[in-house]
Amino acid sequence: MAKYPDIGILDAIYRLSFGVGFKVPREKIYKHMAKKSSLSRGWFSKKVYYLKEKGFLQYGPSQELILTKNGVGRLNFFRLENIKLDEQSKDGRWRVIIFDIPEKQRSARDLVRAKLNEFKCYQLQKSVYLTPYKCEREVQEMSSILGLSGNIHVIIADSIGMAETKARNCFKL
Repeated sequence: MAKYPDIGILDAIYRLSFGVGFKVPREKIYKHMAKKSSLSRGWFSKKVYYLKEKGFLQYGPSQELILTKNGVGRLNFFRLENIKLDEQSKDGRWRVIIFDIPEKQRSARDLVRAKLNEFKCYQLQKSVYLTPYKCEREVQEMSSILGLSGNIHVIIADSIGMAETKARNCFKL
């Protein structure tokens, strides 16, 4: 069984319905989940009930499962939490991560900063971070999940000027 089976159910609904508000027959979700692991109908029903009670999904008129906005949020939070940076992937170049996220999206901006700190990036300015590790895929995935694709950019540079000495010390290069 998966570590987070409720996320597996939400993910299956999302993938089979193409997003929020679309109805997916309960049996189709069950069969999709049963292919990946052995599970009983009783267990599946308990998880679906739990997800409905938490507001992550709702039932359609014929008991189809419908992913709610809260369900997508829960799924995205889980996906964001699982993005990890491979600290072995260096190519001798710097990644300068810059972002300009409006105040009305402050919580997303705070999540970006927290994730970049988790990646152990060096904060050059309030919204400018540095890392010697390849991170384009991870940053793109993070910005996609948070709906910030036009607000976060990764610049690849051979040199970062006067900040290079501090950054090299920070990363023990």
